[in-house]
Amino acid sequence: MISCHIPPARVSSETVSTDEQTDRMSLRKIGQYGNIHCETMFIDGETAYLAAADKGLIILNVSEPSDPRLLKKYLHGEGSAHGVFVSGSIAYLADHDDGFEAINVSDPSNPRHLGKFRDSWDTSGVFVVGGIAYVADSDDGLEIMDVSDPTRPIKLSNHYDGGMAVSVHIVGEVAYVADSQDGLEIVDVSDPSHPREIGQYDEGGFTNDIFVVEGVAYVAVYEQGLKILDVSDPANPTKLGEYDYGGHPYRLHVDGGIAYLTDPEEGLLIVDVTDPIRPKKIAEYTSERPKGVWVDGDTIYLGDWEEGLLILEKSPIEEAPSEPVSTEGQDDESSQTGIPGFPLPSIILSIVLIIILLAGGRRSSNGVISAQAG
Repeated sequence: MISCHIPPARVSSETVSTDEQTDRMSLRKIGQYGNIHCETMFIDGETAYLAAADKGLIILNVSEPSDPRLLKKYLHGEGSAHGVFVSGSIAYLADHDDGFEAINVSDPSNPRHLGKFRDSWDTSGVFVVGGIAYVADSDDGLEIMDVSDPTRPIKLSNHYDGGMAVSVHIVGEVAYVADSQDGLEIVDVSDPSHPREIGQYDEGGFTNDIFVVEGVAYVAVYEQGLKILDVSDPANPTKLGEYDYGGHPYRLHVDGGIAYLTDPEEGLLIVDVTDPIRPKKIAEYTSERPKGVWVDGDTIYLGDWEEGLLILEKSPIEEAPSEPVSTEGQDDESSQTGIPGFPLPSIILSIVLIIILLAGGRRSSNGVISAQAG
């Protein structure tokens, strides 16, 4: 175990928790591939790789999202596929109790086993960069492996100081680890053989998933919600805001200022995070038991434990335009006077009234004011 000083997390005084909803997105199901437990997925162009628990790796052609077509089912050993990551022509599978596996998918319709590594019974997440695989391996923490030769994965190191590593996201030389009851752990992996923890963020709860975009970390925390952290300085994570709804978020994906959060009890929650201090839910979609989620343009791939892969199409809800003010004929009338917005008849009437008032008047016996010429 590596010992180091972890600076305390700083919490912004501007943090706002809200459950305000503004419906600004329309969702409709356009396709489905059922009869599997879909845990997570990785979309690579027109190919979807599904970690499908006891069914292993399911590979689909999704060039037509409304009609996903099976290319191949791949099952090697007796594991339970929980995570998948594709790099080049290799799919890396976190196969739970069967360890970590590398699969050649250069021909997605004919996947071939390349190599395997197992030293625990609960491998659940994987992220691969530059020939190095970072594996969330539960009680073994973050395991780091050399996969430059995928037929012989070699363990370089691991980092564990409590908790259970369930998900990992890599940005540059930093690993962000969702470490369940130990919160978010931030690890310097510039030397993969000697990882070093440099930061941590923990407000309690059970940290299930992590997604990092442009110096901001989005964290799914069980029985709380979505935490949004500034990690521009990874050693000092600072909370910006949160969408705290007291639910059970499981997986998340962030794309274009929108966070897509799955909750096996609440459904798919879609949260606008363009203002990270004040995130707002803008839409939701209910399925039986949602698990993983991936967003590609206007298409949402939603993994469900009961319904398989659901493919949704998203589109903004157009706001009705306000009723325009009629200006018909106004331009012509205004041009006659040279005073925009004051048509000629109004000017003439005003002049007449002014003349009457200036000319004075005399009160007749019946009390009527009459104009006096001269």
